[in-house]
Amino acid sequence: MLSIKDLSMRYDGKLIFENINWELGEGELGLISGATGSGKTSLLYAILGFVGEYVDAKIEGRITVNGITPNEALKNQLVYYVPQEPINSFIGYDVCTELTWKNPEPRSFDEVVEALGLRGVLHRDVFTLSGGEAQKVAVGFALLGRYKLVLFDEPLANLDNDSRKKFIEQLKLLKEKNVTVIIAEHRTEYLKGIADTSVELHSEKFDAPEPEIDLKDKKANGDLIKVTNLNYIYDSGVQALKNISLEIKAGEIVTFVGPNGSGKSTLAKIIIGMLPSKGVFTGARTKGFMLQTPELQFLQDKVISEVLYESRDRNIADQSIKFFGLESKKERLPHSLSRGERVRLALASAVAKDPELYVLDEPTEGQDQFGLSLLVNILKLIKSSGSSAIVITQEESLTKKISDRVYRFYNGEIYESQ
Repeated sequence: MLSIKDLSMRYDGKLIFENINWELGEGELGLISGATGSGKTSLLYAILGFVGEYVDAKIEGRITVNGITPNEALKNQLVYYVPQEPINSFIGYDVCTELTWKNPEPRSFDEVVEALGLRGVLHRDVFTLSGGEAQKVAVGFALLGRYKLVLFDEPLANLDNDSRKKFIEQLKLLKEKNVTVIIAEHRTEYLKGIADTSVELHSEKFDAPEPEIDLKDKKANGDLIKVTNLNYIYDSGVQALKNISLEIKAGEIVTFVGPNGSGKSTLAKIIIGMLPSKGVFTGARTKGFMLQTPELQFLQDKVISEVLYESRDRNIADQSIKFFGLESKKERLPHSLSRGERVRLALASAVAKDPELYVLDEPTEGQDQFGLSLLVNILKLIKSSGSSAIVITQEESLTKKISDRVYRFYNGEIYESQ
């Protein structure tokens, strides 16, 4: 089904990977692993035929998909790609229309909807979905199409543990239907048991440094955030939050955990002012944030300009860029970075602002172990400076390392867990 011979890629003259040789047959599952920025997404783009057409890079070597070039396979609708941000591939209707516009068989539709747990969101606007829910819809569309090759780019990143297990079951179904699947993923422990073959991309690795960033000592004390009996209903009628009450004190690291669609991101958006609502007191004079889809907040055409945009101190901005490993990419377009690098850019921009409150929505997405260590280290510095942080995450191991307080969400409700 897929044949890769002596494949190398360069971007702006820099070697991304070289001499890859890989073969996958019908119904096999291939796993692409490697550190953030090692070229996992770039390899997927090469298999799709995007390089040279939509991606300004150069490749050497040969790729065939079902005996033809990647461009021909894409035009013949043999290949389907689920991006890191699946919402970018949607045509913009409700979930039911999104899944059925290619007229799948009704029986297959019902099976996929039940298997993915999508029955309750079929009439939701796709742009109101949480990141995890959006990933499920994209996976559903891939399952319903008659594709020979399906590519997933970090599909586990925004899924809760139960959804990850269901996703693995759907991969087994694809294999049974002789669909070839390729997955680029950091969380390889979930996939090694069902992968038939794998390729690991290498990049230079270092131990995560301690941050040398001169954050100012904050004078805030007491409650920075206080939420009392908060309810939130979207215009669609969906109640995202039900009678929420919580407190976040100065110098606390607080995590929001819970299943996809349970209200975590909605509350975060209310706290930073993106959604209007009563019932929230904030004593934080300055806020820094990272959205679940960080590129939606990028406003500048260079990495350096993005970090400096709201920075209160040029020295802190430069230190943040260095800490997050973006020095060599300062002149790059933010949207040209890898997914993990875009997350680091959003984090660097938030740190450069040196706020009293950070709100970070899924900052582990696209991060390898080095990136996770960077996150832990910067959160320790944030806490020591007297700032507070809200971290939304699916990663329980991270929660245990960083949290002073944990708020667990379920179906729009919340309870505190120490």
